Amino acid sequence: GMWGSNDPTNRKPMLWKDLEPYARPEENAVMEEQLAWYRAIGALRQRLPALQTGDFRTLLVDDTKDVWVFERSLGGERVIVALNASERDAEIALPATGSRTWREALATPGAAPSSPRFPTVIVPAVGGRVWESSK
Repeated sequence: GMWGSNDPTNRKPMLWKDLEPYARPEENAVMEEQLAWYRAIGALRQRLPALQTGDFRTLLVDDTKDVWVFERSLGGERVIVALNASERDAEIALPATGSRTWREALATPGAAPSSPRFPTVIVPAVGGRVWESSK
């Protein structure tokens, strides 16, 4: 959360509307889409206790596609998070998830709807998807 020294955007904190005006508004403006995305992520974490304190396990690492998929679980609640660090959408096959019914809880804004062929899914470039399931 500290401003970078030689790189002015290195470690730059989130810019919030209630802290405006900033000293250099031409360089420091609130990015509305990014702010909305961070709020959605925060709200999802608040809604799903497994994302706060659940057990953690990696389901898939694909270095060629720059994709990482992990699961958080707490009681009967399970959450799968798929993150794609590459510049291209990635089609991946998730490991067996049992007979559970999964519902998409969050996806990078503008991402196409989750594939009906789940567990084969498209994870958007430089983005992610989250699915939830409960007993």
